[in-house]
Amino acid sequence: MKTVSYYQALEYEQLLPSGIFTDKVVLVGRSLQAAPERQRTAPDVFYTPFSLAADGPTPGVEIQATIVSNILDGRFIAELTPAAQLGLLLVLALAGSLILLKLRPLSGLAATLILSGLFLVIAYAMFAREGLWLPIFAGTVQLGLVYGVHLMAQALSAEQERRRILEEAKRALEERVKERTAELNAANQELRDRHQELEQTYQELARAQDQLIQSEKLASLGLLVAGVAHELNNPISFIHGNLDFIGEYVQRLKGIIEAYEAIELPNEPARRQVEALRKRSSLDVILPTLDELIGSCKQGTDRVKKIVMDLRTFSRTDDVGPIMVDLHEGIETTLNLLSREYKDQLAVHRDYGDLPKVECYPGQLNQVFMNLLLNASQAISGKGDVWIKTTSQGQRVTVAIRDNGCGIPERELPKIFDPFFTTKKVGEGMGMGLSIVYGIIEKHRGKIRVTSQVSEGTEFTVELPVRLLGGRGETVRSSNRG
Repeated sequence: MKTVSYYQALEYEQLLPSGIFTDKVVLVGRSLQAAPERQRTAPDVFYTPFSLAADGPTPGVEIQATIVSNILDGRFIAELTPAAQLGLLLVLALAGSLILLKLRPLSGLAATLILSGLFLVIAYAMFAREGLWLPIFAGTVQLGLVYGVHLMAQALSAEQERRRILEEAKRALEERVKERTAELNAANQELRDRHQELEQTYQELARAQDQLIQSEKLASLGLLVAGVAHELNNPISFIHGNLDFIGEYVQRLKGIIEAYEAIELPNEPARRQVEALRKRSSLDVILPTLDELIGSCKQGTDRVKKIVMDLRTFSRTDDVGPIMVDLHEGIETTLNLLSREYKDQLAVHRDYGDLPKVECYPGQLNQVFMNLLLNASQAISGKGDVWIKTTSQGQRVTVAIRDNGCGIPERELPKIFDPFFTTKKVGEGMGMGLSIVYGIIEKHRGKIRVTSQVSEGTEFTVELPVRLLGGRGETVRSSNRG
């Protein structure tokens, strides 16, 4: 704007052109163009946004002149309508979002700063040239918010991705753990199965070895007993047969003596001599006693013959294989051999059913009956009772032997058929009897069950097929307390 010095204005007719103030707005004030340094801080001096470009403060008259000039020229600062501002901010936000969409955080920060600077340059140019005021603060803050939202979105996306990766890793790890656990369980189960098979095989081998040893012993003992019984049977039969002849001859002699006694002697001295001889020899006592002695010897030889027969029956060898036998005969034979154990101590109660003959190894079954009946007698202290019951059901027969002895504790029932397990005192048993019984019953394809209650007694039940090769059997080691 044109300025004149106040010296010229005081004498404007001489110093200024004519009509210089005509139709003009004249403002009177202090200018700083030629003012000394001390006047540059006068009260009518102000700092404006243009002070940097003007290299110092601006006097008030110049500010007022600029305002009047802008009013006269119609140069007003314009603002966008709210809708336009909103549209501009949306475009700015969209541009910032599109730029930040593919960038990393640091690159996005640089892009946001560049976009903000570009927006400021455009806003300044529009303001300087067109007098249009753009929402600089709102746009800059919005770009910062867009970057912040983008940063948060990336952080959330990264967190979600991290969680997804962790979930996938967790699931993969769980699957691997499950697979590995399943493999380990399978391997462990296989090891347990193999160990169980080996343990079972070992027990079967040990049982088979024990049974083989016992079978050899029984076979040897059976041969020995059979041989001894055979050797005893001959002289006993000879003696038993001769006793019949002796009895007959004694009767004849008695008849002759009676005939002589009936004869009257011719003289008295002879009669007295015979009478004295009769008294001295105790003939009246000898003759009846002789009959009693012969009868007693015959009873003794009968008993010896029966014992020999029982021994031969009990110890019969099974070399010929299984044969059809009467179980009652084997039980009675065993009871005869145990008569010394049972005498005056145990009362045997028999409840025999109608049993068919059973195909079996009789010597081995007799060993089973011997063991069970002997255990029953040993379980009873003092006097007691033993019950033997036999029944038949179709193609199977059952022999139950029960006693009223001390019984077996429930915790020991599952182990009584194990080799070397015994409830007897040290030195009274080796624990092989019931193990051998178990093997024999298993060999006969049968079952053996035991029920027991302490202080009330024990019952063993043996179930056998009538035909050894015709039925399928099983051996039950033990059952719960009955």
